[in-house]
Amino acid sequence: MCEEKVVTTAETLYQLQQADDDVRAKEKRLAKVEGQLGESEELHAARASLEEAEAELYELEKKQRQQELELKTVASKIESEESRLYGGRVTNPKELAGLQKEVRYLKERRVDIEDSLLETMMSREETASRVKERKATLEKIESGWESAQSTLATERDQLESDLAELQRRRTHLIDEIPPDVLSTYDYLRRLKGSAVAQFENGMCMGCRVGLSTVDRHRAKSGDLTTCSNCGRLLVVM
Repeated sequence: MCEEKVVTTAETLYQLQQADDDVRAKEKRLAKVEGQLGESEELHAARASLEEAEAELYELEKKQRQQELELKTVASKIESEESRLYGGRVTNPKELAGLQKEVRYLKERRVDIEDSLLETMMSREETASRVKERKATLEKIESGWESAQSTLATERDQLESDLAELQRRRTHLIDEIPPDVLSTYDYLRRLKGSAVAQFENGMCMGCRVGLSTVDRHRAKSGDLTTCSNCGRLLVVM
């Protein structure tokens, strides 16, 4: 029957350091994921671009309707004035001259309106085409954004679950470490970034400096030992 391996304090400290490294990495990733959740600048810009084109199209359509109404009014007035001019009811030369002048003016006005209306219709068609293109672009961006948001939300949930499990594991490990040793661990972690280094081939893997014979023996025996060069706690894996 195999005896259960006794976990040394150094090994527990190393496990705690791994948990803390994982927590730090996952918290960093979680912050980035949360920052990417929500509408992107690209989406805002595409929506604003479409709204701008749609507003321009609305104004052009309104302008076209006004010009068409004005053209219809002028055409009706020309028909009415020409009816008076050629109907034989007006015989006064001065009044006839006035009617002829009015008809000429109205016909010139009709030409101007028709030219303006043609320009408006061309602009409306170009803008309608632009609206269609921008709408397609927005739909494509929205589709990609929605897919990315779904992926990010799933990753966020997984990260939150992982962090909760890591915190539970961390609490369990801390309960196994003497308070004074834990204080040393926290101090070294703040000072050096890592508090525990592996001991391999007679060397501290934290600073890559060889240990004395005494320190080697202590580390191998399971006693809590620090590197005489960098001060990190040593663990034999």
